Amino acid sequence: MLHAVILAGGSGVRFWPVSQRNHPKQFLALAGEQTLLQQTMERLAGLVPPERVLISTREAFQQLVLSQLPELSSGQLLLEPAPRDTAPCLAVAAALIAQRDPEATLVILPSDHMIEDVPAFQQALQLASHTVHEHPDCMVLIGAVPASPATGYGYVEMGPHLNSEAADDSTASPSVHQVRSFREKPDLATAKEYLSTGSFLWSCGIFVWKAKTFLDVLSKSAPDLSAVLDELMAIDRLQSPAAWNEVFLKFRAISVDYAVLEHAPRLGVVRASFGWDDLGSWEATARHLPHDTHANVIRGQHVGRETANCIIHSTDQHLIATCGVEDLVIVHTPQATLIARRGDEAGLKALVAEVEKRQA
Repeated sequence: MLHAVILAGGSGVRFWPVSQRNHPKQFLALAGEQTLLQQTMERLAGLVPPERVLISTREAFQQLVLSQLPELSSGQLLLEPAPRDTAPCLAVAAALIAQRDPEATLVILPSDHMIEDVPAFQQALQLASHTVHEHPDCMVLIGAVPASPATGYGYVEMGPHLNSEAADDSTASPSVHQVRSFREKPDLATAKEYLSTGSFLWSCGIFVWKAKTFLDVLSKSAPDLSAVLDELMAIDRLQSPAAWNEVFLKFRAISVDYAVLEHAPRLGVVRASFGWDDLGSWEATARHLPHDTHANVIRGQHVGRETANCIIHSTDQHLIATCGVEDLVIVHTPQATLIARRGDEAGLKALVAEVEKRQA
C-alpha cells in the first residue's frame, strides 16, 4: 500500500518576522487560504488516506500539527526531540510504517512546496509508485521540468528511460528515467546551459521508495544509523517518550542524500510538469500572488504613492503606507517589522541570526 511521510520540522527563517522559530512557515497561509501544511495534506486526497499519513516534525510543533490537521491522531506524529536532518527521521518513519505494512511504498513530501496542477502531481506520484512496484530495488525522485534557469535549486540529470520500451519524450506527460547525475545549485550561465540540453530537471526533494529498500540500503551505507534505529524501535515511543527521545539523540545529523541516495542500487527520476516551486523566501511566494499595476505584491492594508516592485505584508488591522520606494520587502507583525532590499536573501538570513542573538 501507499503511505505518505510529510516533513514538517523546518524553521523557515527567511520568512521572518511572520515565520518564527515557534511558528514557522509550514504552519502559515503564505500562498492561499490554507497553510502550507494543510495544502500538502490536501494534495494527497484520493491517493493516500489520512490514516496512512505520518508527519515528521519537532516536539514543539505537536499541537500546531494536530490543530491544523484534526483528522490525524497523535500516534501519526513522529516527534523529533532535536533536529537530526532528513536521514534519521526518514529511517524512523520507514521502520514504523514497515512494522504495520512490510510491503509499504512511501511517498516523501516536504511541507513547504507550491504545486499548481494537483492532478498532474498525483499522476507523477502514481507513475513513481508503479515504477517502485515493478522495480522494488529502485528509489525514485520526482523532478520538475524547469520553467526558468533558476540558480536556487539543485538539478537532476536524466539518463535513458528506466523502462526500455518507454518512448514518450513529451514534457506534457510524465516519464521515468535513470538518474545520470546530481548537480548542485548552479550559476546563471550553467543553469541556462542545463535548460538548453533538455536533460535536466529541478530536484524537488520528493521521493518514492519501498520502506524495506530504504532500510536495506541504510543498513549497508550507514550501519551506525541502523544500529541506533534498531535500539529505538525496541522502545514504545508512545508509552516511553523520554527513553525514546534519549535514544533518538544518538543519531548523527546527516541528509538522506548522503546517507542513502548516493548508495542506492538503482535511482530513477520522474520527469513531470505540475507547476512546482519551493516556497523558501518572500521572493518565491511573490511569484504565486497577484500583482498590482506597479508590480507590487500586497497582503493586508496598504496605501501607497510612487511605490513599485515591492512585497508588502501586513494585517487587516495595521496599515502600511509607502511613498517613493521600490524593490523592498516590508513585513509587519505585532512582534516586529521588517524592511529589506528585495531579493537579498543572504542578508535577511544574517539579519535574523543577529536578531535572535540579541534576543537570546
